[in-house]
Amino acid sequence: MASRPTRSHTSHRDDPAHDSSDDQGQLTDRQQIQLLRQQVQQLLAAQAVVPTPPADTPTTAATLTTQMVKPHKSVKYPDPPVFSEADGDPSLIDWTLRIKDKLLLNKDHFDDKQHQALYVIGRTGGTAAKHILAYRENEPDYFKTAEEVLDLLRRTMGDPHKRANIR
Repeated sequence: MASRPTRSHTSHRDDPAHDSSDDQGQLTDRQQIQLLRQQVQQLLAAQAVVPTPPADTPTTAATLTTQMVKPHKSVKYPDPPVFSEADGDPSLIDWTLRIKDKLLLNKDHFDDKQHQALYVIGRTGGTAAKHILAYRENEPDYFKTAEEVLDLLRRTMGDPHKRANIR
């Protein structure tokens, strides 16, 4: 019995040696796929370089440059507990120090001083929040800085005899 010669099961389409254009000047399937892959890579690279600005922001060279070099925010420092009572836990002094630490270590998380004030207000409850509400009820933007909020709490909830009570 004579053996038959084996036939290659690859067509011209699968054979890299036959990866040239056909007689009509069109790209082969393999060439089209390669071209599409290159285009996808170019689009992905372009997308990574130019971030999409918010819809209401006019796109200018300055806004694109600012967005591209915007630094990452600092690691989130833990939020202090909510302060509510002068004689509670934490004490006003302890809480104030924790708030100041948070504002210092995460200053890049707040757009401006009024945002810091709103953060401090948000970390109050109970009696402390009621004191703040008395000022904000008719004028929501009464407090312009965190220090103004802390001053109010020291005046209204601070211990006037703190040195005597330490002993």
